[in-house]
Amino acid sequence: PVAEKLITKARHDGSWVVLQNCHLAPSWMAKLERICEDLAQAFEGGGGGKDGKEDSSSFRLWCTTFPSSVFPVGIIQNC
Repeated sequence: PVAEKLITKARHDGSWVVLQNCHLAPSWMAKLERICEDLAQAFEGGGGGKDGKEDSSSFRLWCTTFPSSVFPVGIIQNC
Protein backbone atom coordinates (compact mmCIF):
# COMPACT_ATOMS: atom_id res chain seq x y z
CA PRO A 1 0.00 0.00 0.00
CA VAL A 2 1.07 3.55 -0.74
CA ALA A 3 0.37 4.75 2.82
CA GLU A 4 2.59 2.09 4.36
CA LYS A 5 5.49 3.01 2.07
CA LEU A 6 5.06 6.71 2.87
CA ILE A 7 5.06 5.99 6.61
CA THR A 8 8.21 3.86 6.34
CA LYS A 9 10.02 6.55 4.34
CA ALA A 10 8.83 9.39 6.55
CA ARG A 11 9.81 7.74 9.84
CA HIS A 12 13.42 7.63 8.63
CA ASP A 13 13.72 11.00 6.90
CA GLY A 14 11.66 12.98 9.41
CA SER A 15 8.73 13.84 7.16
CA TRP A 16 5.14 14.17 8.24
CA VAL A 17 2.35 11.92 6.92
CA VAL A 18 -1.37 12.72 7.05
CA LEU A 19 -3.81 9.85 6.54
CA GLN A 20 -7.20 11.40 5.90
CA ASN A 21 -10.60 9.78 6.32
CA CYS A 22 -9.27 6.60 7.90
CA HIS A 23 -12.84 5.47 8.63
CA LEU A 24 -13.22 4.87 4.88
CA ALA A 25 -10.57 2.13 4.89
CA PRO A 26 -11.83 -0.37 7.50
CA SER A 27 -9.97 -3.29 5.91
CA TRP A 28 -6.65 -1.52 6.47
CA MET A 29 -7.21 -0.44 10.08
CA ALA A 30 -5.70 -3.62 11.59
CA LYS A 31 -2.52 -3.03 9.57
CA LEU A 32 -2.40 0.62 10.61
CA GLU A 33 -2.78 -0.44 14.24
CA ARG A 34 0.21 -2.80 13.89
CA ILE A 35 2.24 -0.02 12.26
CA CYS A 36 1.41 2.33 15.14
CA GLU A 37 2.31 -0.32 17.72
CA ASP A 38 5.66 -0.80 15.98
CA LEU A 39 6.22 2.96 15.93
CA ALA A 40 5.43 3.26 19.63
CA GLN A 41 7.83 0.43 20.50
CA ALA A 42 10.56 1.80 18.27
CA PHE A 43 10.43 5.28 19.74
CA GLU A 44 10.21 3.98 23.32
CA GLY A 45 13.23 1.78 22.68
CA GLY A 46 15.46 4.45 21.21
CA GLY A 47 14.21 5.00 17.69
CA GLY A 48 15.05 1.91 15.65
CA GLY A 49 12.51 0.24 13.38
CA LYS A 50 12.11 -3.42 12.44
CA ASP A 51 14.11 -2.74 9.30
CA GLY A 52 17.14 -1.77 11.39
CA LYS A 53 17.15 1.83 10.21
CA GLU A 54 17.23 4.71 12.66
CA ASP A 55 13.98 6.66 13.04
CA SER A 56 13.88 10.45 12.97
CA SER A 57 12.53 12.32 15.99
CA SER A 58 11.00 14.81 13.52
CA PHE A 59 8.62 12.17 12.09
CA ARG A 60 4.90 12.76 12.66
CA LEU A 61 1.88 10.66 11.69
CA TRP A 62 -1.49 12.37 11.62
CA CYS A 63 -4.76 10.48 11.12
CA THR A 64 -8.17 11.96 10.54
CA THR A 65 -11.42 10.04 11.02
CA PHE A 66 -15.03 10.45 11.90
CA PRO A 67 -16.11 8.71 15.11
CA SER A 68 -16.28 5.11 13.97
CA SER A 69 -16.32 1.62 15.40
CA VAL A 70 -13.79 0.53 12.74
CA PHE A 71 -11.07 2.95 13.92
CA PRO A 72 -8.96 1.06 16.49
CA VAL A 73 -8.66 2.68 19.90
CA GLY A 74 -5.07 1.37 20.09
CA ILE A 75 -4.02 3.84 17.42
CA ILE A 76 -5.21 6.73 19.55
CA GLN A 77 -3.57 5.30 22.67
CA ASN A 78 -0.20 4.50 21.07
CA CYS A 79 0.45 7.33 18.63
